[in-house]
Amino acid sequence: MKGDEIGLEVKKQANYLFVDKKYEEAIGYYTVASRFGQSTQIVADSIANRSACFESLQNNVAALLDCKAALSYGFGHDNESKQKKAEARISKCESNLG
Repeated sequence: MKGDEIGLEVKKQANYLFVDKKYEEAIGYYTVASRFGQSTQIVADSIANRSACFESLQNNVAALLDCKAALSYGFGHDNESKQKKAEARISKCESNLG
């Protein structure tokens, strides 16, 4: 299996965990997916999804850092809805942090 194939498979498993609200476990899977992914899209998507887990756990610092990292990898560059979602999460985290 190539890196992107592994990254996509691991990300898929993380998505199931996220839906089941197993956020801490999903964070580990998204981290693995981001490390195996060779394309910036897989890396960006995995980091953005990990950010959603951190947000659900009310870890605003980690969610904020991951959102900014995902955007730097090009998250949402081809999907305005995704980009706006990440920007909204950044604003929410910054607001929560005061």
